[in-house]
Amino acid sequence: MSTRLKDAQRVWIIRTADGMYALNAICTHLGCMPNWFASEERLKCPCHGSNFLLDGTNVAGPAPVPLYRAAIKLDLQGEMEIDKSQWENQPGKRDKPPFFLPLPAAGPGTA
Repeated sequence: MSTRLKDAQRVWIIRTADGMYALNAICTHLGCMPNWFASEERLKCPCHGSNFLLDGTNVAGPAPVPLYRAAIKLDLQGEMEIDKSQWENQPGKRDKPPFFLPLPAAGPGTA
């Protein structure tokens, strides 16, 4: 998890074995900014106790729905672009482009 954009853009960049996504750092309860607790592998809202898994799923507290993911893509120069005008938090939909950026499959001769 990259927290580099958390304060400036209010998103976390999450990389998995299959790809990456931009997770909105705004609690779906009242808009507070959750914090990452690596030892518990949870995002926790300091105000009202909502807890989220790294994929954004709400698992405790008053947050009524999962955290949102922003649309993400690579531009022609290979730079990551995050489009915060497009949001999705429904499992299935959030796990596909444009809300999930799959890693290219390793081809022959690549490490």
